Amino acid sequence: MLDNDAISPKPTLLLIDDILPVDFLGCGYPRSSAMILIANKLGWDVTVYPMLVSGLNFSEVKTSFPDSVELIQEGKGESGLLALLINLKKPFDCLIVSRTHNRMAFERVLEKVPMAVVSNRFIYDSEAIFAEREIISKKLNGQDISNAEALGLVGSEIALMSKGMDGVSCVSLRDAVIFKFFMKNTHQKVFALQYPINLRHNTPSFSNRNGLIFIGRLKERDSPNSQGLIWFLSKVFPIIRKQNPEITLTIIGALPSNSNVKEEDGVNWLGAIEDLQPFYDKARLLIAPVFIASGIPLKIINAVANGVPVVATKRMGDLLDWPSTAMPTSNSEIDFAQKVLEIYQSKVQWETTLKTSQSLVEKQFNFERFEENLASLLS
Repeated sequence: MLDNDAISPKPTLLLIDDILPVDFLGCGYPRSSAMILIANKLGWDVTVYPMLVSGLNFSEVKTSFPDSVELIQEGKGESGLLALLINLKKPFDCLIVSRTHNRMAFERVLEKVPMAVVSNRFIYDSEAIFAEREIISKKLNGQDISNAEALGLVGSEIALMSKGMDGVSCVSLRDAVIFKFFMKNTHQKVFALQYPINLRHNTPSFSNRNGLIFIGRLKERDSPNSQGLIWFLSKVFPIIRKQNPEITLTIIGALPSNSNVKEEDGVNWLGAIEDLQPFYDKARLLIAPVFIASGIPLKIINAVANGVPVVATKRMGDLLDWPSTAMPTSNSEIDFAQKVLEIYQSKVQWETTLKTSQSLVEKQFNFERFEENLASLLS
């Protein structure tokens, strides 16, 4: 465990998240991993405290990070965090806590140890505005929720999460605008810290690709990924197959341990896969049929960066704020199917859509901007 008594010219950072962030897990962890690696590159001594157990091999996870990054063993929860903070020899220069439930757990720990002992600077990293998921879920279930009630839910979350923090980092410009609106009467700073990625060039062309691909964690049967995929398989894919029986779907994502997936013509279930590049290079189109979501859809950004255009639900389009020329969206099964078929079967439209979306990824999600914003956030 970190000896905080050691004299080091480097500033120190503690990052608190659910688990040790590994890229292939998705769920915002690739961005957390980037924060760790780039902070380390910027000259920070980084310690990572995971609240939960991921089930991954700790030794293997460690190989994803430099030896200079201190990874605390997973699964010690609030008691382990309290023990770590009580035994500090000096405060961390900066502390970042990610996700609402970890922020609340951290608040309970602070009742037992003074803030001045813990860190000189506190940041809440908003991986998503979780109240938005609750609002969308209620509306999809037919519940009547007024604009005032929706604003109240979002405002309450932001007030609670930002209380006592020196700053907030958000996953998108959109979320940063929302936080700034509700925090306009405070002196706290809000930073947009978007996901960094490099475009891959010279990826396979339209004619060298075939099939659709879905990527997303499916361990929880009632998760937005699972529910969206069920909708696509039952309502949309039959329409696509009726018009073009040669189109197949490859599904990649961690499945429940007792999963008995339904075998269907044209559907290939692969489970969790660490190296997605070969599958990006084969697929002609990624589908993102997710209705309940917040934060930023990394699966879409990764696909586009790897040469695969996307058709998605309207919620995905709202989160990215992309035009339909970059990513067609629809919540109608017939319209969704038609948009898939149009891009899948037209070389010109496929190339145009990909070019437009890649230009947005290159502009919004580049490493230089991420590094600049992270340096500002930490300083």
